[in-house]
Amino acid sequence: MKVGVVCNAPGELWGWARPVVHELKKRGHEVLLWLIKCPYASGKERDVASRFGCSVAGPHNPVSALSRISKEKVDCVIQLGGDVFWGKQLAKKSPLFCYAYGFKSGLEKCRAVFTAYEKMRREIGNAHVIGDLVKDALKLDLEQEKQPGEMSVWSNYSGNRVVFLPGSRENVRLKSFCLIQEIAKILTQEWVGFKPVVLFPPFANDSELKLWKESNLNPLRLGAGIVMPMADYVVTQPGTNTLEMMHCGSAGLVLAPTSFLKEIPVSGIGGLITKIPFAGIKLKEYVLRRKLSRLKGYVSWPNRLGNTSILDELVGDVSPHDAARRIIESLSDKERLMSIKRKLLDLSSQGEHSEGKSASEKLCDSI
Repeated sequence: MKVGVVCNAPGELWGWARPVVHELKKRGHEVLLWLIKCPYASGKERDVASRFGCSVAGPHNPVSALSRISKEKVDCVIQLGGDVFWGKQLAKKSPLFCYAYGFKSGLEKCRAVFTAYEKMRREIGNAHVIGDLVKDALKLDLEQEKQPGEMSVWSNYSGNRVVFLPGSRENVRLKSFCLIQEIAKILTQEWVGFKPVVLFPPFANDSELKLWKESNLNPLRLGAGIVMPMADYVVTQPGTNTLEMMHCGSAGLVLAPTSFLKEIPVSGIGGLITKIPFAGIKLKEYVLRRKLSRLKGYVSWPNRLGNTSILDELVGDVSPHDAARRIIESLSDKERLMSIKRKLLDLSSQGEHSEGKSASEKLCDSI
């Protein structure tokens, strides 16, 4: 069978499409991975997707995409992020399936909709809970071949192991650099001999790592499933990374500084409006602040799923000093860190099934 997989942003590609393509190939199916244009894209999606061992198409501009997608023939389509319009175009008369974390327009056009957790199912409506594909992606990380010396920064190191995640897009990582650098300086003053690690996504260029290495921030480009379990504490931004933390049982801090708002893209009509000269930036901040307010106080997935404060969060006018103080306070309370680990792993297990099958296996079985 030839299966079309439609995907857009870095998190969906690495965390969802990767395990699904792996499972489909293991079952002997031919896979066409169709990448659609996305404001959250890093620009490296095609390079990363080429490692999956399947056919890759896109991303194309909308006009070219419509022309090209109409010529493709597949037996069914799995939509993993992005506008359902594109999944429908690729599917034509074939069945369309979708995996999503929340409701979006066009799901009614799908033969079936799948999601990770019961709370997500209640938001979507008619969906099947099969578990979290991100958890499957972490298991694939463990199969990643490590190069000698990659984790040598922590060899014979008994200090606090803090991992920083700078983001999936280059402009956000550049914005993160100064913030992380300042936080690390404060922590080094507090803990003599402190050795931070900065975990880069597979989308990052070699040239980027040089800047961080010269600043003694010890950049690594390894899977989260390898590095997070070794950490005492993880510092990141809102997104799929917080689910990785949950599945690894990794306590940490989720930062959403106001100064980062202008780096966050807005999709659809709102995105066009925010490009208006001068007024666009203010409108963009307004739109994103409204989105934050709709999250009912929590920006990380574990806190939203549990509807309680599990991971530490700092939102708004966050300074390096604020972040460093929170990290120091959290790492001084070992009993609380163990409690956080248990709560995160309990949440993670809620997506598991008695059959012992992974989310990607359940998805492929159902299709």
